[in-house]
Amino acid sequence: MRSIIFEEIKSFVINRTGVAVLLIIAFSFSFIAVNITLTDFIYASNEQSAAEESYGDKTFYKITFIGEDEVINRLSSDKYKENIKNLYDSLKTSSLFDYNCTFVDSMLFYNADDAEYSSDDFPPYKKECLLGYEEGDADFYTADGMLYLKAVYASSGFEKEQHVKLSSGSWFTPEDFNVSSPDNIVLPVLLGNAYKDIYQIGDKIENAHPATSKAITLSVIGFLNENSYFYDNNNEKTILNRYMVIPNCDISYDYVLDDQSYESFFSDTYNIFNKIINARIICSNENADAASEMFYKMLNDNKLYEFSLINETSGMQQYLSGLEDQTVSCGIIAVFMILLSVVMFCFQVYYNIRKNRKKYGIYIINGITLKQLFVLMIANALTIFILSDILLCILNFLLNNGVVLDFGTNDYTIIVLFVIETLLTVFMAFFGLFKLKKMNLCTLLRENE
Repeated sequence: MRSIIFEEIKSFVINRTGVAVLLIIAFSFSFIAVNITLTDFIYASNEQSAAEESYGDKTFYKITFIGEDEVINRLSSDKYKENIKNLYDSLKTSSLFDYNCTFVDSMLFYNADDAEYSSDDFPPYKKECLLGYEEGDADFYTADGMLYLKAVYASSGFEKEQHVKLSSGSWFTPEDFNVSSPDNIVLPVLLGNAYKDIYQIGDKIENAHPATSKAITLSVIGFLNENSYFYDNNNEKTILNRYMVIPNCDISYDYVLDDQSYESFFSDTYNIFNKIINARIICSNENADAASEMFYKMLNDNKLYEFSLINETSGMQQYLSGLEDQTVSCGIIAVFMILLSVVMFCFQVYYNIRKNRKKYGIYIINGITLKQLFVLMIANALTIFILSDILLCILNFLLNNGVVLDFGTNDYTIIVLFVIETLLTVFMAFFGLFKLKKMNLCTLLRENE
């Protein structure tokens, strides 16, 4: 039986190379279409779940501005600091919406090239903090003389995030969000699970620069559960294992100096990125229009005409609708490609049996059983699928920088393709067996006398 199967496969591959190549290409591209469809479907489902978890039943606005570097420089100048603070205070006290300014950024701790950022206090912990860089779990660093770590600047109410839990310690208090003096600033910090073996509650972390030139001290007040996460103000899922979370603090001291300039910590803290650009306005769907009108009235009162609102919720709905349409389109293409491949295979099986009916008749006369014929048909089908899989791996190798089985974000492609190949192999075997059983053996022998 093995010799018969080998001869069948050799005859198909060598004597009918053109047909074999067409079938292999057809099935390879069918499987690529299936992979794309599955990937799009999984991605769309994940985005839908993330949107429902992040937005819920609220309307979210994101604050943005019109212009590039020139506008940024102008709005960041001392001339606009008071206006920015007045807008910020108005946004925080509005009854129409909630103002949330929880955002992800980096925190600089050490820079050997700048004396202002250099200190001997932090480096003892440096090597431990760098753990995880190779896996992408920590933030970036450019050299041994520079250290950035991931940070979250949290608004009050951060403890209400559904998937953020403490393993030990305590949450921020309302007083933690207020800096009453520019001297020797100490801010509480919640550390991600990856820091639990480096620090203890009550430890001090020196030389932290949270988007400021002024160095401050962080006091550890608690640790987050492993894999705690939230959706930041860019709607990105943020797993907090390698993050330091500090309050996005306000200023309650007199920040105007004798020469009428602004104190440095205030000037850094009330820049457009910390207090405005990284913020969200959250309101009920019923108050969405009124909230937008109120925001633009505040802009007009403070002469900050460069800012505007983007309706995140509406934009996400349009985005998800587009993803759904794309997934459906890819699904239709995948089904069409598979059906086309099946039809091609059916024609190939039928043509092969018709062309080699004498050989199959001899097999039957010599006593080959239906079970053996079934195995022979399976071997023919598997030949196509195995060669198609090899071509698929080659294509993935060429398109994914040498990774043979990289199917992107989709972890189910191999399983799904295996199931499809198994079902099609069995179907093709039954189809071939059905055609063989339909042959009239007496007519076949007369034709070849």
